[in-house]
Amino acid sequence: MVSGLLYLQHSRFPHQAILTSHTRIGGIFLVFTLFPSLAAGMILGNLVMWCIPAARRTFEKEAKGIKGTSFKSSMKQLFLAFMATLVIFGPLCVLGAMSYFYVTPDGVHYSQLFSLAERHYDWGDVVEIKTRVAAERKNLHLNYILLMKDGNKIDLMEEPRLKFVAAYPRLKPIIRSQPHIRYSSEITQRGVNRLKRQYSRKNAIAILETLTDVPEQ
Repeated sequence: MVSGLLYLQHSRFPHQAILTSHTRIGGIFLVFTLFPSLAAGMILGNLVMWCIPAARRTFEKEAKGIKGTSFKSSMKQLFLAFMATLVIFGPLCVLGAMSYFYVTPDGVHYSQLFSLAERHYDWGDVVEIKTRVAAERKNLHLNYILLMKDGNKIDLMEEPRLKFVAAYPRLKPIIRSQPHIRYSSEITQRGVNRLKRQYSRKNAIAILETLTDVPEQ
């Protein structure tokens, strides 16, 4: 189910996109596929076991005299559960798939949750870039946020983080060609320490180098 939704999402991305990603809330909504997929998995599991004669005889014997536990009854209940969860969570999953952003040489394209249209920002619309490595309780905050003229914020490092790090060498010359962009950073020692604990040494260094790569102003 997730693969199908991601295929739908990726069909929206042009071939020249440098970085593509669902938003964090979009990723959370995609998790809702868990509920209909559980019911679908149990339906499939029942069918597989029913095709095994020895298992079928055992289940028929156990269900004898107990209402609602026969193969037919259980399949009916599972099908109803599947349809109910699909109706409830299916639209949310589609909304999650349609909440994304992608970056091209001409700017950033952003589709918000519940938005009917994709929004495009030119690089000239970016007024400030904020980078952050900070730790708060159990959370590690790694951010590369674009602040737009209209006040909207897009975190290019929202999901997944290492994907942004891999795309950064191609993004850097495009971003640095915009002299009007301001930069600010929040790099804390606690955040750096947490980063080194949560990631491998190689990935931690790559993330830190990316988020501290801010021009002097």
